[in-house]
Amino acid sequence: MSHKKYSLVLIFMCFTFFISASPIHSSDSERARLSLKGLQGIPVLIEELPSAFQEAGLTEYQVQTDVELKLRRAGIKVLSATDDADAPGNPSLYIQIWGVKSKNLPDAFSVSFEIQLQQKVFLSRSPDLILWAPTWSLSSWGLILETSFTQRVREKIKDLTDKFINAYLSVNPKGGK
Repeated sequence: MSHKKYSLVLIFMCFTFFISASPIHSSDSERARLSLKGLQGIPVLIEELPSAFQEAGLTEYQVQTDVELKLRRAGIKVLSATDDADAPGNPSLYIQIWGVKSKNLPDAFSVSFEIQLQQKVFLSRSPDLILWAPTWSLSSWGLILETSFTQRVREKIKDLTDKFINAYLSVNPKGGK
């Protein structure tokens, strides 16, 4: 098989495997879910998007709105940044989407997604040392074509948000059951 043909087959295999944005890291264990118990609400923080993503039509406002709407529909109170200062543990649902334009497929982006519940924690051996750390998280990545980029990224973030909602509701059932 020629080098060029081999490269094309390899690219196709990678493209086929990663197009679905498969999970690569997960911290959705029973123990991690317990860190969500008793949260009265959470603000949503979206990390600044790479300029290439913004040029492709994706905005932080779209992502923020999508996530907040899903949380509200699930009965999870969305806090503002000022409300967060008064919430025990200062929890935040932190969303990070980053990546680059693919070198081998010029009409595609390699994209990484991460959703984390971050809150203040302390070390039992040093209770005066308070840190802000993720206590629950999911992440995935994939290769997304430029023609469907904004739609696919928003769908993936909505899927990850649904998984967060399921984790949250597993330890905070509606109606207090």
